[in-house]
Amino acid sequence: MSLSTMKYGCKVIMNLEAAAKKVMQIVLIWGTPGKDPNEDFITYVKRLDPSTSKTNYILEDKKRHPNLNKTQKDKVKNDNSCETYDITLLLILIKLYCLNMARLNDAAWSNDGDELENLLYQIKEARNNAMHESLEMTKPEFEENTRKLREDLIATLTKAKERFHRSDAELKEKIEKLEVVMNRITNEPLDLDDFQRDYHSDLQDHIISRLADQLKQHPTYKKYVEPLDFLTTSKVSLNIENIYVKPKFMQGRSEDKAKDVEHLDLIKLAQGRPNQPQVLVVEGLAGSGKTTLVAYMTKEWSNTSSNSIKGLNEYKLLVLVRCRDSHLSSYTDLIQYLFQPSTAEYKELLSKLVKESSLLVIIDGIDEVNKSSRELIRDILHQMQGNPKCTVMITTRPEALQEGLQLIPSTYYRVEVELVGIPMGQREDFLHRYLDELHKTCPGTTPTPPTTDDINQCIKQQDVETKEHFRLPLNLSIVAILMYFWPDKMNRNTTQTELYSLIHELTLEKLEKRLIDNDLTKDFGRRKRLDKVENWLSALYCEMFIALTHDQLTLQEESVNKLRSKCDTLELPPDEMMAAFMETRTVKTFRGCDLDCYSVPHKGFQDRYGPHILRRV
Repeated sequence: MSLSTMKYGCKVIMNLEAAAKKVMQIVLIWGTPGKDPNEDFITYVKRLDPSTSKTNYILEDKKRHPNLNKTQKDKVKNDNSCETYDITLLLILIKLYCLNMARLNDAAWSNDGDELENLLYQIKEARNNAMHESLEMTKPEFEENTRKLREDLIATLTKAKERFHRSDAELKEKIEKLEVVMNRITNEPLDLDDFQRDYHSDLQDHIISRLADQLKQHPTYKKYVEPLDFLTTSKVSLNIENIYVKPKFMQGRSEDKAKDVEHLDLIKLAQGRPNQPQVLVVEGLAGSGKTTLVAYMTKEWSNTSSNSIKGLNEYKLLVLVRCRDSHLSSYTDLIQYLFQPSTAEYKELLSKLVKESSLLVIIDGIDEVNKSSRELIRDILHQMQGNPKCTVMITTRPEALQEGLQLIPSTYYRVEVELVGIPMGQREDFLHRYLDELHKTCPGTTPTPPTTDDINQCIKQQDVETKEHFRLPLNLSIVAILMYFWPDKMNRNTTQTELYSLIHELTLEKLEKRLIDNDLTKDFGRRKRLDKVENWLSALYCEMFIALTHDQLTLQEESVNKLRSKCDTLELPPDEMMAAFMETRTVKTFRGCDLDCYSVPHKGFQDRYGPHILRRV
């Protein structure tokens, strides 16, 4: 980070932390006149007389109060002076604990004006803007920023003096001290090393806030799922929030000691270890909903107003790693990939501050790990060993559990849970949600979408509520898709094998229609087309089996080249053939290059496709 381009932005942060935060501390102390200096604010407010107190903590419905997270509560309990509180926490406490403040939903907090409430809100907004904007700033911009901040802070102190009946002499003293601090910051030369030492946490907050904004916009962090989109003529993206049904989790290996775990408490199982990082291992069969769980958690973290999964809002960053990807092999690679806009700006400081932050790392699909992603996971776990504010969540299939556990250093506190799937009683809700979302997303793709009676009849015919294979969300989603697009394909009591066979059959039907319209294959007779497709499928099954033996979901470049070459030999369009059976993604590497990745839509399909080669030998 260059001091010449960043120094004025650094000075803005210094003004906010040394001057603006001090003003808010003064307001909090003035507004809580009955507080004993030796007691914490939570103890103070709990002993207020409900019949006489004029604080919002007493007057407002406590269920609608801003919630303090664990970190904030610990800070309040351990610091009676409020010196270590940040501006966000100070504003929450002022709104709740100070006397005679406007009610929480009063427009005075957000409307433009010169009331104390709005002035306090503007200070918080100034801090938020500083945290989320670049540190690069010109001298005139800094001077204007400082002038405005100085005026707002003096006005805030003046209004607080009137509201809480403080003396003119006390106000004058506070303003004089404020002027001294801001003049010193404005006029003294700034050494970046000194800034990093004295304002390390503030610099970290600034950078981490910007990185969080980048993560929430990163293409990896999807709020939608795309179920079997290779089957449909148009891309189907379903809102994860609308189709998510609470799955069942179990903790404990032996049946007599196993206990249910509420999915909202999942993260809390691992949190609360003050001196060591934590690992939460989520084990589940293929199709049990592990990747859907990851998508839901990512969505919940991205949505700052949501607070359904307990403890999730305590993480400033959520870093997502998919083991099937092979374009990253180190922690440094990951940082550069996720935060490309900031790597040039903050350089080596970026990796250091991320590693020290409150961090949730989700490693999805350890059973799909390859040589590169294995090295990446090892490096992440090594790098995070000294950060007790880091939680790593790993998802895996049972057969890869032991390999995954071997990657975890002994310095981590470890918790293991099993993702069982959708419990009985929730499966009907799952199908209704899925079908409703399909109808909202693609209403014109089927002439007669299934009615409630159709759904209920299917649930009864298939015995959805009791059959074991229907606890897997993958199988329920296949049922929903078949019901919506191809209801005539559904038989009574369809088995899991039959579900996957239907998917394969429908894939071939769709491919046949596309080959009829393709310039390369439209003049072939139907038998000739089918023979060529079968010939190419033999090559696909072979490459699937090779990938399966290496526990890989994404085909290696050599396999992709072989399949494309086979298409050339058979005079088949390679893009059509690959897209018919594979999920295609373009990944931008940390060096800025586009990398095309071909993978099986789900490992359950790979398990079925791979063994075909054994029957063809």
